[in-house]
Amino acid sequence: MGDIRLAVLGTGGMGRMHAGNLLKHPGVTLVGVCGTSLEKAGGMITALGEPATGAEGFTDFSVMLRRAKPTAVVVAIPPFAHDGQTQAAAKKGCHLLLEKPVALTLKDAKSMAAAIEKGGGVAVVGHHMRYGAMVRRVGEAIASGEAGKVTLVQGRWFCNALHGAWWRDLAKSGGQVVEQAIHTYDMACWFARLGAGGGKPVGVSGLMANLTKRDQPGYTVEDTHAAVVAFEGGAMASMCASNAAVPKVWANRVTVVCERMTAEVRSDNEGTLTWGDGKTSEDWWKEGGEPRVEEVGAKVSVYGEVATGFVRSIQAGKVVDPAATVEDAVRSLSVVLGVVKSSEKGGKWVDLG
Repeated sequence: MGDIRLAVLGTGGMGRMHAGNLLKHPGVTLVGVCGTSLEKAGGMITALGEPATGAEGFTDFSVMLRRAKPTAVVVAIPPFAHDGQTQAAAKKGCHLLLEKPVALTLKDAKSMAAAIEKGGGVAVVGHHMRYGAMVRRVGEAIASGEAGKVTLVQGRWFCNALHGAWWRDLAKSGGQVVEQAIHTYDMACWFARLGAGGGKPVGVSGLMANLTKRDQPGYTVEDTHAAVVAFEGGAMASMCASNAAVPKVWANRVTVVCERMTAEVRSDNEGTLTWGDGKTSEDWWKEGGEPRVEEVGAKVSVYGEVATGFVRSIQAGKVVDPAATVEDAVRSLSVVLGVVKSSEKGGKWVDLG
């Protein structure tokens, strides 16, 4: 594999972080940054320091593709700002690291996926929580068959913030479930996929409401939602999110109940796996002893691992687990958009096909 000529679309925190982490890898050279102004693009190049020396700033993505000739592109722009840039980069054969959600509609997401497949580049989506030590351990336990059948995933995302102006505008972000809680849905979809039975989501029912922030200027997204998801093979998920919970705390918690193991994911890197080995309480009372408890605690830099996973995927010529594929991203997006559609119908069941 030759050196990676990197370009970045988006000068916000995510674009800057992905660029900084990728530039730590040998053979990665930053050749261009595209922003809404040359000042922003140049500011990001300056902030990245010596590793970004020689990179050029742009305000036109197509010009950057033509002049900088990148072989890999980070797309880190808000959902509403997507306007064919991913498809254009894919057409050039570029490898892509895409921030989530990849689109606000399934039509656009599938257009991206088709362009990527035709272009032949590797595409990884920034569902960074997959890279945490705890989440990865649960994934390994499921994929190996050690945990047994996945039966239930319970996920919740709680916070209390106004975020940026575009985030609280429903037309630009898609709402909390689409822009933020999609991380939790992605985890549920990934665990279901790793288990037996294929794990594709087949249907969803959900409700959404703005219960506490109606008087906030420009706040048109929901602050509360709850949903149920059904997967192939019989697994289910119970999901909820709130933007009316504890201020200054972003709490993403997931419980995974499997045939022989229950996992409590307290954060990307920390949690507890309890091994019941398929026994009932009565079995344990009769035989004596207690289920084995496995604690996981680490300080893995999940965003650093996203960069490493992207480079490894480019080297392998295919997406390497636990990275999210574009297919994974389309699947997760279909579920959260299903929640929105169900809520619009008063919680009626939506068949995901």
